[in-house]
Amino acid sequence: MGELAVPKLDLAIRNNANLDLRLAAAFCLTDIGGPQAMESLQWAADSGSDGCVRRFAKIALQVSKLERESNAKGSKPELEAELNLRSQLLDAFRCNTN
Repeated sequence: MGELAVPKLDLAIRNNANLDLRLAAAFCLTDIGGPQAMESLQWAADSGSDGCVRRFAKIALQVSKLERESNAKGSKPELEAELNLRSQLLDAFRCNTN
């Protein structure tokens, strides 16, 4: 569904009581990308009520920034930096705080 799903995912990330559903919404928004999805993730990073969702959103925004900067330069992201961020993103999705 792509960008058509963003408004419902935004509602879920903001209002759903279930942590797993909020994390899944953040994951989907990350995959969809685009300005509206990034706005939802920025809201979650800044104002989300749950630390796990905030952490996931912050890392997802960093991954997106790395990808945008690499695309602007016409190069691939530095592999080590990308792998590190993606590893952190997976930990955040699992709600690991280690």
